[in-house]
Amino acid sequence: MNQILTVMEHGLCLLMDTTGDVIVTTN
Repeated sequence: MNQILTVMEHGLCLLMDTTGDVIVTTN
């Protein structure tokens, strides 16, 4: 379970980073 939660947290971080890059590029 801990491994799954860790993967989810990393996934969210990656999604946020990707979204941030997209927003910066759009702006």
